[in-house]
Amino acid sequence: MQVSQARARMALRVVKGIMDAGMGRIVVQEQVRTWIDPDTGAEVTQRQTRYLRAQWRALAWWLARTYPEHYGPNAKSFEKLLDEYRGQHALSTRAPSSSPDMAALAERLATALARPADPAPLLVLGADGEL
Repeated sequence: MQVSQARARMALRVVKGIMDAGMGRIVVQEQVRTWIDPDTGAEVTQRQTRYLRAQWRALAWWLARTYPEHYGPNAKSFEKLLDEYRGQHALSTRAPSSSPDMAALAERLATALARPADPAPLLVLGADGEL
């Protein structure tokens, strides 16, 4: 249990790292300078930040090797996985039909089909639109 939780946490960190690297949010160097402006006497802070270039390939490689069913080259799309889940769930929730139920249904169907159909009454409208 602890190993699977640790692997899941690591996968989460890796996905976060891929997203951060892809968005350019990883800070490499940050320099903050503070001084007093001689004209106004106010304290001024200047921040200069360098970000890491997109370095997400190594993290993506790790994900593809660790979880090939989700991130590998042959991974199924979310839509396919959802369709499979719905198909399995629909099959497991159906109640199995028993032969007595089917026999009763067949009997009711045969009875309904054997009845003579009553002809519908024919309504004739006059020229003025009344019966």
